[in-house]
Amino acid sequence: QQLIQWKYKNKHIPNSNDHYTRSSLQYEKKVIIYNHYLLQMVLEFIDRKIQN
Repeated sequence: QQLIQWKYKNKHIPNSNDHYTRSSLQYEKKVIIYNHYLLQMVLEFIDRKIQN
């Protein structure tokens, strides 16, 4: 119960963590995209190995 209230309060602090959250979200997005790209490359490489 305490934790939930604390989270709720934190959500409503105006603009203090806003910039931080946004930039960390963008960072996560970049990491996900990067990982996806790497995965694609690995899969293509494996495909080529199998075909040859």
